Amino acid sequence: MKHKKAGKVSFKIDSIPKGTYVIVAFQDVIKNQKVDYEGMYMKEPWGTYKEDDYLGNRPRWDIVKFNLEKNIEGIKIKL
Repeated sequence: MKHKKAGKVSFKIDSIPKGTYVIVAFQDVIKNQKVDYEGMYMKEPWGTYKEDDYLGNRPRWDIVKFNLEKNIEGIKIKL
């Protein structure tokens, strides 16, 4: 599979109420517009807003969740 060079993707989500959230991004290498799994593991590169030091291949809600209390801008997610 061919991978693109590192780059930026911009997005904006408005009117999110305060609460507990997780932000997960993934690269759709397979190009089927969904997250693909092999057993319990995500097959494509992914990352989260709040990093998890877990070496497995699936985000852990209890680690990557965060409380949204104000607008956040300029976040970076490494895949």
